[in-house]
Amino acid sequence: MRRGLPVVAFAALLAACGTDRPDPPCCAVPIEVALASAPHVLSVQEQATSVAGYRLFWLDIEQPLDHAAPGGPAFRQFASLLYRGPGRPVVLATNGYGASRLPGRSELAALLDASQLTVEHRFFGSSTPSPPDWSKLTIQQAAADHHRVVESLRPVLGGRWLSAGASKGGMTAVYHRRFYPADVDGTVAYVAPISTSTSDQAYVAFLQAVGTAGCRQALQDLQHALLARRAEVQPLFEASAGSGDGFTTFGPSKAYDYAVVELSFAFWQYGSGLPACAGVPAPDAGPAALFAFMDGTLGGAAGWIGDRSLAFFAGYYYQSATQLGGPAYPQDHLLDVLPGGVPADDVPEVYPPLGVQKTWDAAAMPDVAGWVSTSGQRLLFVYGENDPWSTRPFAPDAANDSFRFFVPAGNHGSIITLLPDPDRGSATAAVRRWAGLEAAAALSSGEVPAHDPRALLEGERGLSALR
Repeated sequence: MRRGLPVVAFAALLAACGTDRPDPPCCAVPIEVALASAPHVLSVQEQATSVAGYRLFWLDIEQPLDHAAPGGPAFRQFASLLYRGPGRPVVLATNGYGASRLPGRSELAALLDASQLTVEHRFFGSSTPSPPDWSKLTIQQAAADHHRVVESLRPVLGGRWLSAGASKGGMTAVYHRRFYPADVDGTVAYVAPISTSTSDQAYVAFLQAVGTAGCRQALQDLQHALLARRAEVQPLFEASAGSGDGFTTFGPSKAYDYAVVELSFAFWQYGSGLPACAGVPAPDAGPAALFAFMDGTLGGAAGWIGDRSLAFFAGYYYQSATQLGGPAYPQDHLLDVLPGGVPADDVPEVYPPLGVQKTWDAAAMPDVAGWVSTSGQRLLFVYGENDPWSTRPFAPDAANDSFRFFVPAGNHGSIITLLPDPDRGSATAAVRRWAGLEAAAALSSGEVPAHDPRALLEGERGLSALR
């Protein structure tokens, strides 16, 4: 198995251009040759891309299953590189899930006119060890993956590096900085929460206060009707799964319960907020109307809690059950229509991977939160005011050249260019300064391109708990 040049030979290749960390990269060596020669790089393939001004490369990088035992089992981690050219900043897109093979530019890469290196998270997509040893899916091991990528490719690409991620990808960027704070020159974490348990009650309090009383009541009445009229609506739910998919992991009734319980969370996470309240159907609406609203709010019932989705996101559920935590959901208004009159056991411990021990690490998130609040340098957090995940934001220290902003009425698709002035200008100036670029005028909200809040960065899509 080819693993790039030995470190000594790779250093000699770079030295031939007059430096061991070129900026811009090697003058005489084509980028594809330099990438293929980097340590731990197993393969490089150039692919066609529709992103103007960029070249797209697919890379496979060898990673130890356990970074504490580098001579043991290894796996191939996929990464894509949208290469802008020599001398440009690099955005390390820390993807929290699987990575698209045909990536578009993230907001940060567009703001900086930067190259973009997107790394698929371990235990997702093709970057899954075989067999999977779930005990090696930790924030420490994933951070070490990203550190190895930076060590391998920063000498090739040169320039200033900023990491960025959305949702779980934003959390991943913060964890990487926690353990390797000097790897990049700054970090932008979009809509990245830090939960305190696998059933964090702060999310219940948020959902009981967001929006208006009338809107919250309409959603509660709808949830109640969906369960009270299960015999009419659940068949539509079950029939919505396409060929090869279904609701067998939990069984259709439990899957239906979970989807209904999480409906108000999804409404605020991905919806347009108060304007969408007018579209909540009345409890006595026809079953087709009730299900249509449910299906639309979830972005597709099967995509939310169907078998394929549950299998794809098994790594997320494992991490939520062991280190990341997740939300509790309001259920008191549903107890009279839930089976047995008790709350649904909708917690990550019962999600895939099934039959795998999941032990909660109570120290992991407090450690990260403490680092962000006291030591984290050049961190920028963007949240949405109406996004339930914003109720558990990180708290950076402004004295450490770090920032936190909220998009008014924003959802889980909140980004820098949706911030109001002067926050948008402050955020844009910070990331350009960290990237070593001159200040430039921030985009106005009218110039923000259309974007899907379910896909803020490539691969960040689907599912309620960061789903």
